[in-house]
Amino acid sequence: MEDHFFVGDLTGSNPGAILETGIALALKSNRRLVLVTQDHQDAVHFDLKVTHVSRYKPDTLVEIVARGLVEAAELFEEETRLYITQVSASLTSDAISLLNIYGRLWKERPSSIFQSVAGALDERFRGEIGRVLFEQASRELFAHRLLDRLPIQCRARH
Repeated sequence: MEDHFFVGDLTGSNPGAILETGIALALKSNRRLVLVTQDHQDAVHFDLKVTHVSRYKPDTLVEIVARGLVEAAELFEEETRLYITQVSASLTSDAISLLNIYGRLWKERPSSIFQSVAGALDERFRGEIGRVLFEQASRELFAHRLLDRLPIQCRARH
């Protein structure tokens, strides 16, 4: 369930589809779920009646799902902007600088990003004090879930 959106067809009250939809509801914003059914609203499982479920006919399915995905993508973009604004306000300038460095390296060579960091660091992160600043900034980014793992330098001391 790492995807940003979920599309589920609840036609016929398939137990597997209901279970997967329940998991998606627990992990995602309700507005990022695109739920459809060919059944009447009364036939929708009682736990899912509080969510928006669109009724479709075979000739309208693509249009309904496409519209739902566009709405979900717009919501996701808005949530992302809000998250970036909130996290940016709480990060130190060192963490923001390090995040920019990681971003540039990611574009160049994502397979060896952590080994490449040392060569791309600016003066702020050089020397003994720079190493301490680098590790603090890395841990800060990791704590905000902006890095999926700590760089080698931080892991050695973790």
